[in-house]
Amino acid sequence: HYEPLGKSGFKRPERSQTVVSEVKLRSIDEDLPLLVEAGHVEETEDGYRVDARDLAEDPEADVIKVLGGGQLHHTLEVTADAFTDGAREAIEAEGGAVVVPEESTTDAPENED
Repeated sequence: HYEPLGKSGFKRPERSQTVVSEVKLRSIDEDLPLLVEAGHVEETEDGYRVDARDLAEDPEADVIKVLGGGQLHHTLEVTADAFTDGAREAIEAEGGAVVVPEESTTDAPENED
């Protein structure tokens, strides 16, 4: 007979866990005027430059990931550690660009919307 693993089961050590903070593309698009006014987003000739690390709930997270969903109405250049396929497609379809910093280590799984 095997002993049960306990009430909570097995937990990975904290040092091996990757903390992912998510930013929704829809929220960026809807709140754009407020974000520009607050200084979190820079207006450019072609549209807007957004650093998702400034908008994440936990800016100290290991990975900042932009999630797609909804429609995009502005041309954005978004910097983040990871993007879902839906977010990448929406940004590029609107004429924007996705920027992944070189020092970024994307341990977050890439998933579709």
